[in-house]
Order: sequence, then structure tokens, then C-alpha cells
Amino acid sequence: LGATLSGVSEHLHFDEARLQSICYQSARCMRNLQNLKLVHGDFRPENICVQLKKEINLLSREQMMDLLGGPRPIAVPNLEQKDYPNSPPYFVIPRSVDVASEVVSPTGKVAVIDLGISLRLEDGNEKDDDNDLRIPIPYCSPELLLLDKIGYASDIWALACTMFEVMTGK
Repeated sequence: LGATLSGVSEHLHFDEARLQSICYQSARCMRNLQNLKLVHGDFRPENICVQLKKEINLLSREQMMDLLGGPRPIAVPNLEQKDYPNSPPYFVIPRSVDVASEVVSPTGKVAVIDLGISLRLEDGNEKDDDNDLRIPIPYCSPELLLLDKIGYASDIWALACTMFEVMTGK
């Protein structure tokens, strides 16, 4: 898997047929989740990845560094000026494949990720949101915002918002 749709859309310009295919695949993923009685709960472009070309696995470390650039370490600030022996001296900002358009698969195949807050609906189409989900407001359904109910309708709302964003870039 590679870059998320939100990252790719900023750097790559897919034609309309590819965008429609991405929307169709996203809807099929949603249907498959619902057939399993699952609600994703956080369906949005950030949780849909575009498949990378298989050739990326054949790149050497040096070729990958040339493509993406080297690691960018940043010192971990010690604001309290205390000695923390287990604290790392630095962290590394992750490199993104979003800017490396040559590694994004021309087929535009996608995969839905981050099922960490998904839930199973045994009976009915919705349930009370007692988990205090942190879904970004632009993707929250009216049922979730106003009634604290999450269910298939919430996911479908998020799918529609995602499709709109994919097709318009907004």
C-alpha cells in the first residue's frame, strides 16, 4: 500500500475515469463491510490508500533514498530539563510517497485501512455512539452529530463526502 487519497490528490492529477474507479472501489469496500455487519466509523480519504507499483519492492535502499530523500531527524526537546534515560534523542519525520508520482500504480487500485474504531452491528442499522468517536466533522453524518447514533447511514454519508472530495478535490 502507498499514499492515502488525501495525499495523492494534492500531487497527482488522475483523469476522471480513474477518479470514478476509485469511487467505485471505495463503494464496493463499503458494501463488503456492511455485508459483514461492520461499520467503519472513520471512512475518509485519509483512510483509503492507493496501491504502489510492485517494482518499488525491487528498489535498493540507495534507490529508495534517491526517490524519497534521506531521513530527516529532529531533536526531541527536553522542556523540563530532566534526565529521561529512555527518551530518544531524536525522532524521524516520515517520508511520504505522495510526492513520488512515479511509484503510484497506474491501475489506481485502492484499499480501505484503519478499522481500529470499526464496530459490528448485530441487530439494527445503528447504535448509540458511546465510544466518543473522533471522526472529523466534515465526514460526520447528521445522525452522528445531532443524535450520537452511528451506523450504516453514517458510513454512507462519509462515503458520499469522500466521493465528493475525490471527484472535486475539495
